[in-house]
Amino acid sequence: MTETTYIRKGDIFYVELGTERNGSVQNGGATGVRPCVIMANKVACEVSPVLLVVPITSSFGKHRKGMPTHLELGNILPKKSVALFEQVLTVNRYQLRDKIANLSEDLLEEANKKIMISFGLVPKYA
Repeated sequence: MTETTYIRKGDIFYVELGTERNGSVQNGGATGVRPCVIMANKVACEVSPVLLVVPITSSFGKHRKGMPTHLELGNILPKKSVALFEQVLTVNRYQLRDKIANLSEDLLEEANKKIMISFGLVPKYA
C-alpha cells in the first residue's frame, strides 16, 4: 500500500495478520496475509493509525449455513468467499497490502448489519 492509497469502509485489502504467538494463534485464528474487509468508519479510514477489519475465508468447511455473522461475498474475489464478522480485528494501517476489491452498496449494507449482530447491537442476537 502506498502513502496515497485512499481507504474506505467496504474496501477489501490483503492484510498481514501475523503468526502464532505463545502457542496460540494471534487474531482469533486468522494468520498470514489474508483478504479482509475494512469496517472502520470514515474518520478512522482517513486519519487513524489502526483500522477495524473482518477476515475473509474461502474455506467453506468452516462456514456454517445460517450463521448470522457470516456474509457470502458472491463473485467479488476469485474464489467463493465468506466474511467472518465474528472475527473483527484491529490492525495497524501498515499491515495493509494491496487493495483487491470493494463491496457493492448492497453488500456494504449487509456488512453493516452483520457487524451490529457481532457486537450485540441487534436484540435478537444480543
